[in-house]
Amino acid sequence: MKGNYFLVLILTALLGKIAPIKAQSSTVVEADKLFQLGDYTNAIMKYENVTPNTNYTFLQIARAHKAIGTYDDALNFYSKAIDIDSESTIALFEYGKLLITTKKFVKADSIFGGLIYKYPKNPNFQYQLGLVKEIRKDSTAINYYQNAFTLDNSHQKSCYKISKHFLSLRAYDSVVKYANTGLSYYNNNVELISILGQNYYKKEHFDKAIPYFLKLLKLNFKNEFIYRMLATSYHKEYEYQEALKYYGILLNYDDKNPKLYYTIAELYSQTKNYAEAQKYYHIAITLLDYSLDKEYHNLAMNYRHQEKWKEAITFMKKSLKENPESLRSQYQLAVFADAYYKDPKTKLSYYTKYMEKFGKKENTSVKNQKRTFKSFFEEKVKKRITQLKKEIKSTKIESNSN
Repeated sequence: MKGNYFLVLILTALLGKIAPIKAQSSTVVEADKLFQLGDYTNAIMKYENVTPNTNYTFLQIARAHKAIGTYDDALNFYSKAIDIDSESTIALFEYGKLLITTKKFVKADSIFGGLIYKYPKNPNFQYQLGLVKEIRKDSTAINYYQNAFTLDNSHQKSCYKISKHFLSLRAYDSVVKYANTGLSYYNNNVELISILGQNYYKKEHFDKAIPYFLKLLKLNFKNEFIYRMLATSYHKEYEYQEALKYYGILLNYDDKNPKLYYTIAELYSQTKNYAEAQKYYHIAITLLDYSLDKEYHNLAMNYRHQEKWKEAITFMKKSLKENPESLRSQYQLAVFADAYYKDPKTKLSYYTKYMEKFGKKENTSVKNQKRTFKSFFEEKVKKRITQLKKEIKSTKIESNSN
């Protein structure tokens, strides 16, 4: 009887211990289900009811806090999980990444430095430490990116970082090497495609840059930078219609940029679409708030190509008002007046005005190229003055004889 009594006591004690374990296990299962469904706040409450706390429950609480954006709490529970198990690589890795996110770079540096010491052949640990070093302006960052690449050539992010580094150094062949290696594993990596486009753009191989920027658009990667690269590249390749297409799209991003309107006007002028060129020159001039001599000069020349001499004279005069010392504008004004007015005396007055301003003496401060233009214009003007004077004299003689 006594033996049976003790057996009952032992069984009762064991059952008393098993019951809490089962209860604890069922609570963790419930918490895990809530976590998997994204019900993080309720999952946290369930995990917190588990006793005693374990590395696993603290890790799950940290992950749940991270998921809902309460990062300080997440860092706290990652730290608690690591206190229980300092060898938990997963906890250390996730903790380190969150330290980067929350800009706690010194601590992150220490965490990833420790992980690399234990696992030197893990490419992602190398990459993460490279990120920290880069943010901290540490020049050794590139070494860790290259370590990651050496350990795993398919590591996309390290391929990008290394390519970007060599692009900044204008080491164009190295950019191509690392970017193409990454693309050989994943050919739709937009960062690497963009880097290659920029690489050829900086080399001024615009024809090679264009396909990469077009591929970005095909992958639905669209922004002002891509459209600007395409517009400029087509412009440099003299493909004016394509350039106009992308400059037009750029207006959706910046419709108050006078330089953009001015560039579009120049392109329309190049394609001899003078009506459209005029429209965009006028918009550019309206938006500009500095000296407009160049813009007025080009608008005047645009009218000149259409033989709209009156308008050409009007805008060349405006150009001279902005910059009275422009040899070219003063000369072109005389040429326009010569074409527009019938009276040779009126024509002569414009050429005489040029000589009064620029024909008196040589200005040694003027650069050689400008002196060459000056000599060319002066020769033309003197010749035309002589012709007009003869014409006026001839007309006068005829008038007197009548």
